[in-house]
Amino acid sequence: MKIRSLLVAALVSATSLVSFAAAPQSGESSGSATTAISPAALGTLTYSAFTGGTCSTTGFSVSTTSAVSFAGPTIQVNGSTTLNGTAYDTFAFSLGSPQTFPTGFGRTFTVAQPTNTYTFVFNSAVTFLGLPQGTSVTTMTCNAGVLNTTNVWVAAPTPVVPTTSQAALLALGLLLAAGAVWRMRRA
Repeated sequence: MKIRSLLVAALVSATSLVSFAAAPQSGESSGSATTAISPAALGTLTYSAFTGGTCSTTGFSVSTTSAVSFAGPTIQVNGSTTLNGTAYDTFAFSLGSPQTFPTGFGRTFTVAQPTNTYTFVFNSAVTFLGLPQGTSVTTMTCNAGVLNTTNVWVAAPTPVVPTTSQAALLALGLLLAAGAVWRMRRA
């Protein structure tokens, strides 16, 4: 009975250590072992407080505030844009996190649009610790020369975080040791 109690205690310890190990940590290795977590649990990249927006057949511009809420030193953003549903251009940059800062969106079209009614979308795919976390989708709708801008964070279906930390390895070691003790006592 004492061995079963030890085994249960080891399993409880291992479970709590694995749960702790799944938490993101700055500088943690992005090794191959991962654990699924709830969507958007690691952070988001959002834009709000859109001001001063203008648009015409030759382009658009708007000021905004960006909020990056990942608990780590940087995130990587790889993006693409569309104009009326057709691919337009791509972009990539790194951002420090967490932080909030003023920024803006804009484009000057190389060829003027035939009308001042169009939709331009920025899809900013975010990776954190080398793993996909979601996409910040910013939509610019120019309707007869009036700009309307929205932003939404779309979390990856199952964001993942590395679990090859020392705590996870310790938990695995405890679990294996408890299993070995249990098998030795049964024999």
